[in-house]
Amino acid sequence: MSATPRIILALQDPEIQAAMSQGASKVPKAVLASMLKTIPPKGGIRPPNPNRDTPEKVVSFLIRREHPVALVFLFLGLLSSLRSGELAENRRKLVPNLPEADIPDPVGQEALKLSPNLPLSESVLASVRDDLRALAGKSFTEDETKVLLILEHACPELKEEVESLLPLEPGSSTSVPRVEGAEAEPLPESEEPSVSDSEESETSAVPSEEFSALDKLLFRAAVDSVAGVDGSLPPEEVADLVEELIYLNTTRTKSYFHRGFLHALTGPSFVPTRQEENQERRAWEWAGKIIALARYDRRDDICLAFDDATDLALQMAEGRFEGPAKGAMPHVAESLLHSGRFQDACTILKPELVRLCPGKFIPGLIREGRHLVRSRRVEEAKRVLGKGRELLAIEEIAEGCPPELLYECERRWGQVLRAQGAFREARSHFEHLLRDGGAVAELRTDMALCAAKKKWLDDVALPIRNQEVGSLLPQLEAALPDCMAAIESGGVAPGAAYMLGIVSLLHRNQENEALQHLEMAYEMALSREEVYPDSRFFNQLCMALSVAILLAMDESQFDKAHDLIHRALDDGRITELPLDLFKRAIEVIRASSHPACLSILEDFEQRCPEILEEHLRRKEFLESSPAVLKLLEKRAQSKDRTPNGRWRDLEALLSAHLRSGNQVESEGCLAYMEELALTHERLSAGYLSVLEDPDRAGAILEDFERLEAIRLLHQVRGQRRSEGLVLAQLARLALGQSQAELATEYLDLARACGLNAAELDMEHRWANEIIESTRLVEEARQPHPVSVLLVGGNEVQERYDHAIKEHFRRQDRHLTVEFLHPAWSSNWNFDLEDVKRRLPGHDALVVMRFNRTQFGRHVRRLAGEHGKLWFACTGHGRDSIIRAVDRAAGFLRSRAN
Repeated sequence: MSATPRIILALQDPEIQAAMSQGASKVPKAVLASMLKTIPPKGGIRPPNPNRDTPEKVVSFLIRREHPVALVFLFLGLLSSLRSGELAENRRKLVPNLPEADIPDPVGQEALKLSPNLPLSESVLASVRDDLRALAGKSFTEDETKVLLILEHACPELKEEVESLLPLEPGSSTSVPRVEGAEAEPLPESEEPSVSDSEESETSAVPSEEFSALDKLLFRAAVDSVAGVDGSLPPEEVADLVEELIYLNTTRTKSYFHRGFLHALTGPSFVPTRQEENQERRAWEWAGKIIALARYDRRDDICLAFDDATDLALQMAEGRFEGPAKGAMPHVAESLLHSGRFQDACTILKPELVRLCPGKFIPGLIREGRHLVRSRRVEEAKRVLGKGRELLAIEEIAEGCPPELLYECERRWGQVLRAQGAFREARSHFEHLLRDGGAVAELRTDMALCAAKKKWLDDVALPIRNQEVGSLLPQLEAALPDCMAAIESGGVAPGAAYMLGIVSLLHRNQENEALQHLEMAYEMALSREEVYPDSRFFNQLCMALSVAILLAMDESQFDKAHDLIHRALDDGRITELPLDLFKRAIEVIRASSHPACLSILEDFEQRCPEILEEHLRRKEFLESSPAVLKLLEKRAQSKDRTPNGRWRDLEALLSAHLRSGNQVESEGCLAYMEELALTHERLSAGYLSVLEDPDRAGAILEDFERLEAIRLLHQVRGQRRSEGLVLAQLARLALGQSQAELATEYLDLARACGLNAAELDMEHRWANEIIESTRLVEEARQPHPVSVLLVGGNEVQERYDHAIKEHFRRQDRHLTVEFLHPAWSSNWNFDLEDVKRRLPGHDALVVMRFNRTQFGRHVRRLAGEHGKLWFACTGHGRDSIIRAVDRAAGFLRSRAN
């Protein structure tokens, strides 16, 4: 039995939609967006975006996807209406003891967590019960009925009282009472009750004139017995009744229907043949079985029953046993078609059978033919539609079917001809239908495809390369008159509008016209939701429309273009992309600063990277396109790409930033390059080339910083002699600044790297001259309190901190040292803030060489901003650190004296 709440059955579709939209509006857009992201795309349709789309569109999507949160929104909306909306006045009239304050009105995240039950206290519940009991014997308007049904659904404790006011029909759990002024309207197909619902007419499968009131009582008794309805007979007693009815009058052959019907419902596959049975009795019994199986949509079992009684079915197909044939054979034909047994279905659909009730056979046959055409199963469609044409050619059968069924059959037959390549014959067929008054928009679109020599609408696709335009364009231009006629007819013709849009796209400088046509096609396709959105054609339409938006540079629709690309490509139906048109689109949008441009370029880069590779590193692209620049930055930082690919992107970025004078971004590029080069040895040569280039690293780093970076690279790679030569350069740089002690440290390190005394003789003599000239000044200086901040190193250097402090406590009580060891972290911004906080409390800064290049650069810059001198520590051991700190203190004291 159906568990659908009666309030839902009492509402019309627009009312349900409005209530759901009201409920959805109570949930923040950010929460809705997060929830919708969890729903995967289906059939090329992506979830809506609550930040752009209305609650009505969100709700429509959830209804189509049968998402459970749609019912939550419905309940929220109904409660809101009951609380303070259009039903509030009726609530106050019917149940005055249910105050507004007791009806929840949740908003935000809590709205999605709302329980479907009203949390009423016992006292309020008792008062509401009294209100409902006081309404006994009264009739209710439509709105009053809705109030009562909402209470029934939201308060199970009140179910008994509401049902006493709005009683159910016997045996039903969901029937909706008729209310004053309400007109009975048929439910849409998707909302028709299940065939197993006891509310369904038990004789709907067999002409009612065949059965008496006693037969109908037996139908009801059998269904109620199987369903376990209170007070119903057990199945054994119903079976006894059926057998007694049969043996009371064995000449009443239709009584055998009940035997087959009951046994199919209760389980046994078929009743053993009785001695008194003949073909007619067997036909009625078999019909009962088929109709019982059809109630539960057991099509496979119906096919098995056909196989077990093929001879009997063929006799019915030839016009014998009209009563059971009219009830059973439509279900048999439908099941055979559904199971793909088209030969068997066409065999039993003989004119003698179909003319008994054409309306039960022909629609299913044509519907299956249409499905086969749409599924590209041309030969099977030809068999099924051919059978339909054969039957509809019989005047008696055609008169029993609506005219549109004949038109549908003939139109699909024309599509079969076109799919077989018979374009001329197919066009002639469509022209004949057009003269007979067929739908102009549909037929003209079909004729346009014939003129273009395209079998299917999705054969009209954007070309992969420009070279294909020369052959495609003449074909599509031949279809233009038919396309224009389809549009001018005023009918729904998305295919015609699509072809016009494709032709305009292929002609340069017609982007705006293409956009108009493709937008029209898109809206028309959405209006035919049952046909187009879940199709390859719709994917191609979305892709063409996204390209048209980009080529027309319609920035107001760039977000839509991004969504359309995903609709087109996410489900994998389209594998061949219009690469040259994508290139044109990239060239057009490159100068746009719209936020969606980056997302669009990322889509292109992911799906067809070959078209972007030749653009991304071009000088004019990088200088004129913020989106391309951002994409290149994301690629360069992505750990998923190869080191070589990231390196090439970084080189292009560095050049672009240097040309634009963007110092900060240039430093960032260099930092990433250093990280890659230190991690991947094969990139060392490229990084060394950058560091030695005065127009690249030379424009970012000072000479000292650049040489230290080169030294670090050689050291990490174990290239000792190369490191020694760089140390000699550093020594000469220090000597040029009269820093003899620093130069001496560099020279000692160079000797340790393998350079001999002769190679460093000039530097040593230069250092000695400077030392001798400053010796007298050094001897004359007086002790002066000095505080030094040392930055650099890691846990290895941290182990020296105590020993270094003890050394200066013994040797120089006027010297204090504070240490900060950031280690070799690429996330150095936090450490930089720490330096900035500590630096004002010190007189000088000593910078170790074990730092990231950019971190060291920013630390030295901070020293200058704070008016502090900085000194380099050339080594990484305890003695090197002591010498560097002592050198800094000595220099400061010499200046003070």
